[in-house]
Amino acid sequence: MSFALRAFPAQKPAVNAANVTILNNEETPDVWTEYDASAVVGARTVKCIFEITTGQNYSFGVRPNGSTANFSNGMAAANVTGNSAGTAMIECLSDSAGKIQYKGHITISGTTLKLIGFIV
Repeated sequence: MSFALRAFPAQKPAVNAANVTILNNEETPDVWTEYDASAVVGARTVKCIFEITTGQNYSFGVRPNGSTANFSNGMAAANVTGNSAGTAMIECLSDSAGKIQYKGHITISGTTLKLIGFIV
């Protein structure tokens, strides 16, 4: 009797589409604001992919809930530029409960933030 070892392929990450509007042409908070994405991504750590659109030049950041990362020390941040509607993509990991935090470096009106996908 002989036995052979078989290699099984590693599980590939699953990319999932989402279309959840968090801010819809609203004012961006300039303090860290929690968003619970667990209804969409599950209560687990995933990479969240966001689209941010605004009519002004400014910086916007996302981070895992409870993180102390900030604009200057390793937090995911996007600079949205343009005199009219500018759009940027930004990503970060959620915490183990599926939550993230977001903020602008200043309060800006007319901002749209969408969770457009996540990777497990």
